[in-house]
Amino acid sequence: MTDSLYSINGSHPSTLPFLITLSDGRTRTDPSTFTPEEIADAGYVETPDRPEYDPATQQLGWDGENWTLTPIQAPVLTRISKYDLIMRLTDEEADQLLADFNDAPGKLSLLWNSILYVDKNDPAYPTLQGIVTARLGEARAAEVLEPME
Repeated sequence: MTDSLYSINGSHPSTLPFLITLSDGRTRTDPSTFTPEEIADAGYVETPDRPEYDPATQQLGWDGENWTLTPIQAPVLTRISKYDLIMRLTDEEADQLLADFNDAPGKLSLLWNSILYVDKNDPAYPTLQGIVTARLGEARAAEVLEPME
């Protein structure tokens, strides 16, 4: 009986404690000797077996009566290192974009030369994306600017 999991008052399932208190106030020790009646009298309820799950893709939970499985959402990637972005470019594309950013207004040129990452959440992203898209076309710009882990 000690291999089963139990819940008391809807708490997260666990093995029985070493000491339980019966409804009449008496205590019992040593879970290997508890009877089903004593366990129930102490307020413990045997829970369903813990389901098998993939911790990489599912979160195991307890709702007070049953196990729950919730899919883990993949993180939304929003940034790419400028190094990776540049490595995705051909030499010709890199030369063209270098010229475009050097010819950009001072603040934008300074920004491009100082950043380590391009982040879709950055207020300057639409401008940077626009320059890359104007030079490479929409499909190629999407490939080059695709966020990474």
